Amino acid sequence: IEVPDVVGMKGDAAAVALKEAGLTSSPSYTDADGEDSVWNSSDWSVTSQDPAAGERVPADQAITLTVNDDSAELPLCQCFGVCRRG
Repeated sequence: IEVPDVVGMKGDAAAVALKEAGLTSSPSYTDADGEDSVWNSSDWSVTSQDPAAGERVPADQAITLTVNDDSAELPLCQCFGVCRRG
């Protein structure tokens, strides 16, 4: 099976794309900064993948997605709905 390119996708969308390509193992997620646990993959964007896009692998190949927490880049007011001026 050829591994699809999922870099730039949300984690949950990447998992669907991998499954639709015929890969049977759920991907594992690694925080790009190595600081956070990935709980909700839809809040994270894929920054790299292993194996790389285009590689041919067996259907049960383990896939690791390195992701970045999108909410870490938002101002707090967008995360919590309250903005304060200094």
